[in-house]
Amino acid sequence: MKLQCASCLLRMASCHFKGRLAARPQLMSICDICLQAGQPAREFTNPAIAALAEIQLVTFVGTKATTSAVPVAKTSRVRRYRKQYESFLHAFDHSELAMKQIPRQRLNQAVLASERGELPVPDLTHSLNEQLAQLGLVATFQLNEVSYLTRAQIRMKYHYRCQYCGRRGDSIDHMDPVSRSHNNTLANLTLACHECNRTKGNMPYVFFCRLNAKLAPINQQLVAYEQTLTALKSKLQAQHQALAAEVHLHGVIQSPGLNQQRQVNKQLQDVLDSLQSDYEVLCQQRRDYLVTSWQLAQAQQRGDII
Repeated sequence: MKLQCASCLLRMASCHFKGRLAARPQLMSICDICLQAGQPAREFTNPAIAALAEIQLVTFVGTKATTSAVPVAKTSRVRRYRKQYESFLHAFDHSELAMKQIPRQRLNQAVLASERGELPVPDLTHSLNEQLAQLGLVATFQLNEVSYLTRAQIRMKYHYRCQYCGRRGDSIDHMDPVSRSHNNTLANLTLACHECNRTKGNMPYVFFCRLNAKLAPINQQLVAYEQTLTALKSKLQAQHQALAAEVHLHGVIQSPGLNQQRQVNKQLQDVLDSLQSDYEVLCQQRRDYLVTSWQLAQAQQRGDII
């Protein structure tokens, strides 16, 4: 999902707008790049993000006033190269390898310097690695070069299903870790969810599959959890939208019917939160088992454990 920043007016992934105050999640009216530049989120209005925050029951950081701060980062340079900046950020946000090597704060600093004219604008005719280099950012991609077409083929081949746990997946995984095999052929590629991809890491494929096979009942539970959570989230979102539409159409905020619907939504949200918590606990138990087993195997291989 992409959102538009109320300051620079660039469209980018929703992760750029997420914040957290203590344990409470937030959605910002402006992106993290503009926040890092010192722009005050509370002075900007962003109706789309405000509506999304209301639907997701999170705090909106911004103003709902009809007038707000004037966009300041919308310089002629940003206007002229808007497509380049948006495409560059999209490519970075979808590159796990790049995100692991380059901190978000460092990336934002480079983008701001580019917007001020101190660094070049990312050139879309070059690879992401080359675009990063233009901004003075260094990342190593040589061992993990899989084309966009190949990634699309893998996703379609496996019908967007993780081949380890069965949940929805869109992350391309090297079965034999690329750091060991340097093998980018189709025979060494499979589809995984982000969690399995991160957890597997540099484990040998056969070792990971042997551990994962012992978790078949847990994997089945995770698939069931995911399906139920997806259905509940869709239902709750639809009911929030229906409630908002009723308020808008009739101009009535409080009524017995609306209050009853709010109560139903609250109960559904409680069920969703409880189920999400159970799901995350099960995910953590699975990760702990896989990671601990790998650490023990490595220790035995080094001779640390007899």
